[in-house]
Amino acid sequence: GGYTVTRQGAGSYEAGGDFVPAVPFELSIVASIQPVTGQELKVLPEARHGEELRVVYTTTPLRTQGPAGGPDRLSIDSAVFEVIRVEQWPNHCRAYVARVVAP
Repeated sequence: GGYTVTRQGAGSYEAGGDFVPAVPFELSIVASIQPVTGQELKVLPEARHGEELRVVYTTTPLRTQGPAGGPDRLSIDSAVFEVIRVEQWPNHCRAYVARVVAP
């Protein structure tokens, strides 16, 4: 199906040293969203096991938290999920996502 990803860049510093956050942007992807299997759960940190998790298969490279910016966020069934792990394969990417719970 079709899904919306929100991507946040790393931001930059002005000449005066003030940090300017990057403006997030949205992209549309085609993906297959599946529940996490017991075998897949083993590759995720134990602290994440109690969260609502999904596996995303897509040809679009997805990103976790890193130097390029914050983790990608996906809208799935009106809930927001954040990318916590990515495995790149030759023709697709497998991303593990966790539901974002508002504080």
